[in-house]
This record gives sequence, C-alpha cells and structure tokens, in this order.
Amino acid sequence: MNKTPGRHAFTLIELLVVIAIIGILAAMLFPAVLKAIKQARIARCSAMVTQLEVAWNSYYRDYGLWPQSYPSDQAMELDPAAVQILYGASADNPRNIRYMDLPEAIAATFDLRDEWKNRYWFAIDTDYDDDVSAGTHGVLTRIAAVWSTGPDGINYTKDDVVSWRKK
Repeated sequence: MNKTPGRHAFTLIELLVVIAIIGILAAMLFPAVLKAIKQARIARCSAMVTQLEVAWNSYYRDYGLWPQSYPSDQAMELDPAAVQILYGASADNPRNIRYMDLPEAIAATFDLRDEWKNRYWFAIDTDYDDDVSAGTHGVLTRIAAVWSTGPDGINYTKDDVVSWRKK
C-alpha cells in the first residue's frame, strides 16, 4: 500500500453521485419555481386591473360622467389615450387629477401593458344604466370593469385576469 498519509480525495464515482443528486433536486424544484413565477405575474396583474377599475370609478365620482372619447358601452383596449386620462394628462381630465401613478418609462408613452406585454381591456358604463358589457364575460352590474387577457393573450378565456372576480 502506497498511500500518502493525510491526503484524502473524492473518487470520480462519488463526484458523479453528488452531481446526479443535485440534478435531480433541481429538476424537482424547477416546476415549483415556474409556478411561483406565474402566480406572481397573475398577482401583479390582478393588482393593476383593480387599480385601473378604482381609477375609472374615481374619475366618474369626480366628474359625474365618462370621457367623451369613449361613447361605447362595450369592451375596448386600454389605449394610451385612456391611460393619459387616468394619469391626468388629457383634455378629458381638465382638472389634471392623477388617478394612478405610473413608472416613469410608462408615463413617457402611456403604453400600459400587462405582465405578458398585452394591453388591458376595459368597459365603462357610458349609457349610465349601471351595467357594462364585457364581451363573453357577460353583462356586469357595475360602472367600470377592467381585465387582462392573461398568460395566453387571448381575450375571453378562463385565464383572463379580471377586476370583478377574485380567486
């Protein structure tokens, strides 16, 4: 036996076993991490649709009417012009009341997008009958409704993130 005293090393087999165990643990954790990321995106999106609905309700409370540029009681994409109104930077908001704060980058363009880079959708009660039409989501008894098309990016599917139904 020609071993050097005091010198210990791992064998190649031992190293491969440790690497395999680490790989198995990573493979088991990966789906849980992806699920947590998806839930975090949905939670952020849910907070934004709620904030947008509160902003539209506050606008109506302060002015007693809806902006002239939205004559339809139907679902519409939340375009930059609508975001400008809620941010207080539009002629449709003559007192320049800021109903929501936006990050500087979004405030420069007013192009507000959801977590999946899609525009939000909204419907406001422009015929003042206390309900709005949210497409295939149905007619809702409220003066404003906001939603995101969700992870699949397709409107009116079960993964839409909506302001009127909390999970």
